[in-house]
Amino acid sequence: MLLFKTKSKVMKKTTKFFAVILLLTAPVFYAVAQGTSTGLNAGATATSPVAVQSQSYLGADLDYSSGSAKVTFITPETPAERASFKKGDVINSIGSITIASQESYNEAMKTYKPGEDVKISFTRNGKAKQRTVTLDKISVTN
Repeated sequence: MLLFKTKSKVMKKTTKFFAVILLLTAPVFYAVAQGTSTGLNAGATATSPVAVQSQSYLGADLDYSSGSAKVTFITPETPAERASFKKGDVINSIGSITIASQESYNEAMKTYKPGEDVKISFTRNGKAKQRTVTLDKISVTN
Protein backbone atom coordinates (compact mmCIF):
# COMPACT_ATOMS: atom_id res chain seq x y z
CA MET A 1 0.00 0.00 0.00
CA LEU A 2 1.45 3.34 -1.04
CA LEU A 3 1.05 6.20 1.37
CA PHE A 4 1.74 8.75 -1.31
CA LYS A 5 2.12 8.73 -5.04
CA THR A 6 5.38 10.14 -6.31
CA LYS A 7 5.71 11.68 -9.73
CA SER A 8 9.25 12.99 -9.49
CA LYS A 9 11.88 10.96 -11.41
CA VAL A 10 14.49 11.93 -8.84
CA MET A 11 12.29 10.68 -6.02
CA LYS A 12 11.68 7.38 -7.84
CA LYS A 13 15.42 6.87 -8.43
CA THR A 14 16.22 7.76 -4.82
CA THR A 15 13.61 5.33 -3.56
CA LYS A 16 15.02 2.55 -5.78
CA PHE A 17 18.56 3.36 -4.63
CA PHE A 18 17.66 3.02 -0.95
CA ALA A 19 15.65 -0.15 -1.65
CA VAL A 20 18.72 -1.72 -3.26
CA ILE A 21 20.95 -0.64 -0.35
CA LEU A 22 18.48 -2.16 2.10
CA LEU A 23 18.37 -5.44 0.17
CA LEU A 24 22.17 -5.63 0.04
CA THR A 25 22.75 -4.84 3.70
CA ALA A 26 19.86 -6.72 5.27
CA PRO A 27 21.78 -10.04 5.57
CA VAL A 28 24.60 -8.28 7.43
CA PHE A 29 22.23 -6.56 9.85
CA TYR A 30 20.41 -9.85 10.39
CA ALA A 31 23.68 -11.69 11.09
CA VAL A 32 24.78 -9.01 13.56
CA ALA A 33 21.44 -9.17 15.34
CA GLN A 34 21.66 -12.97 15.54
CA GLY A 35 25.31 -12.93 16.68
CA THR A 36 26.44 -15.08 13.76
CA SER A 37 29.23 -14.64 11.23
CA THR A 38 28.82 -11.79 8.78
CA GLY A 39 31.45 -13.18 6.42
CA LEU A 40 33.00 -9.74 6.20
CA ASN A 41 35.96 -10.21 8.52
CA ALA A 42 37.66 -13.57 8.03
CA GLY A 43 35.41 -15.59 10.28
CA ALA A 44 34.75 -12.94 12.90
CA THR A 45 31.40 -13.19 14.57
CA ALA A 46 29.18 -10.39 15.67
CA THR A 47 28.96 -10.44 19.44
CA SER A 48 27.95 -7.98 22.07
CA PRO A 49 29.76 -6.44 23.83
CA VAL A 50 32.84 -6.16 21.66
CA ALA A 51 36.07 -6.97 23.52
CA VAL A 52 39.34 -5.45 22.43
CA GLN A 53 42.47 -7.43 23.20
CA SER A 54 46.14 -7.01 22.53
CA GLN A 55 47.55 -9.65 20.26
CA SER A 56 51.05 -10.17 18.96
CA TYR A 57 51.85 -8.90 15.51
CA LEU A 58 54.64 -9.91 13.12
CA GLY A 59 53.92 -7.61 10.16
CA ALA A 60 54.20 -10.07 7.30
CA ASP A 61 51.45 -11.09 4.87
CA LEU A 62 51.57 -14.84 4.34
CA ASP A 63 50.25 -17.11 1.59
CA TYR A 64 49.19 -20.57 2.77
CA SER A 65 48.02 -21.95 -0.58
CA SER A 66 50.97 -24.36 -0.95
CA GLY A 67 50.61 -25.82 2.56
CA SER A 68 53.31 -23.53 3.92
CA ALA A 69 53.49 -19.91 5.08
CA LYS A 70 55.19 -17.98 2.27
CA VAL A 71 55.91 -14.30 2.88
CA THR A 72 54.22 -12.15 0.23
CA PHE A 73 54.62 -8.68 1.78
CA ILE A 74 56.49 -7.07 4.66
CA THR A 75 54.86 -4.10 6.36
CA PRO A 76 57.41 -1.32 6.99
CA GLU A 77 58.56 -0.66 10.56
CA THR A 78 57.32 -4.00 11.93
CA PRO A 79 59.08 -6.93 13.61
CA ALA A 80 59.24 -8.74 10.24
CA GLU A 81 61.10 -5.83 8.64
CA ARG A 82 63.41 -5.36 11.63
CA ALA A 83 64.29 -9.09 11.47
CA SER A 84 65.07 -8.70 7.74
CA PHE A 85 62.45 -11.10 6.45
CA LYS A 86 62.03 -10.95 2.68
CA LYS A 87 59.30 -11.66 0.18
CA GLY A 88 59.54 -15.37 -0.70
CA ASP A 89 60.76 -16.54 2.73
CA VAL A 90 58.82 -19.51 4.06
CA ILE A 91 58.06 -19.39 7.78
CA ASN A 92 58.26 -22.90 9.22
CA SER A 93 57.67 -22.23 12.91
CA ILE A 94 57.13 -19.46 15.41
CA GLY A 95 58.49 -20.61 18.75
CA SER A 96 57.30 -24.18 19.22
CA ILE A 97 54.32 -23.83 16.83
CA THR A 98 54.63 -25.16 13.27
CA ILE A 99 53.13 -22.67 10.80
CA ALA A 100 51.27 -24.26 7.89
CA SER A 101 47.93 -22.45 7.94
CA GLN A 102 46.24 -19.22 8.98
CA GLU A 103 44.95 -21.04 12.05
CA SER A 104 48.42 -22.09 13.24
CA TYR A 105 49.75 -18.56 12.63
CA ASN A 106 46.84 -17.10 14.66
CA GLU A 107 47.54 -19.63 17.43
CA ALA A 108 51.18 -18.50 17.55
CA MET A 109 50.21 -14.83 17.69
CA LYS A 110 47.85 -15.58 20.60
CA THR A 111 50.37 -17.81 22.41
CA TYR A 112 53.28 -15.37 22.40
CA LYS A 113 52.71 -12.01 24.03
CA PRO A 114 53.51 -8.59 22.54
CA GLY A 115 57.05 -7.59 23.48
CA GLU A 116 58.11 -11.22 23.86
CA ASP A 117 61.18 -12.48 22.02
CA VAL A 118 60.40 -15.56 19.95
CA LYS A 119 62.53 -17.71 17.65
CA ILE A 120 61.21 -17.95 14.11
CA SER A 121 62.48 -20.71 11.86
CA PHE A 122 62.21 -20.08 8.13
CA THR A 123 63.59 -21.10 4.76
CA ARG A 124 65.17 -18.67 2.32
CA ASN A 125 66.32 -19.90 -1.09
CA GLY A 126 66.27 -23.50 0.17
CA LYS A 127 68.43 -22.75 3.22
CA ALA A 128 67.10 -23.14 6.78
CA LYS A 129 67.50 -20.01 8.90
CA GLN A 130 66.42 -18.79 12.31
CA ARG A 131 65.87 -15.33 13.80
CA THR A 132 64.82 -14.07 17.20
CA VAL A 133 62.07 -11.52 16.81
CA THR A 134 60.42 -9.20 19.35
CA LEU A 135 56.73 -9.23 18.55
CA ASP A 136 54.73 -6.00 18.39
CA LYS A 137 51.21 -5.40 19.68
CA ILE A 138 48.09 -4.94 17.61
CA SER A 139 44.59 -4.32 18.96
CA VAL A 140 41.97 -6.77 17.72
CA THR A 141 38.26 -7.07 18.39
CA ASN A 142 36.57 -10.29 19.38
